[in-house]
Amino acid sequence: MAVDPTRTLWENQNDQAAVIIQIENEEGARNLDAILTAVGDQIDAVWLGSLDTRVSMGLDGFSGPEPRFLEVVDLYRETLKKHD
Repeated sequence: MAVDPTRTLWENQNDQAAVIIQIENEEGARNLDAILTAVGDQIDAVWLGSLDTRVSMGLDGFSGPEPRFLEVVDLYRETLKKHD
């Protein structure tokens, strides 16, 4: 995208910026639908911080077969599909 000389620097940068949020725990995954319903049109991407989420759940590693963690991942994915 080219810079529009009729607009301020900040207006040009805002048009070129990406807003990315990161979900870092189970509560964030459960609130994601409400977040995307309220301001989803202003969010460009949603990242699931799997290590942060797992640590907040008392689990080790980046991934694993624990049903509770897999439920959070499924909820994250289904919520993104709903708001795609």
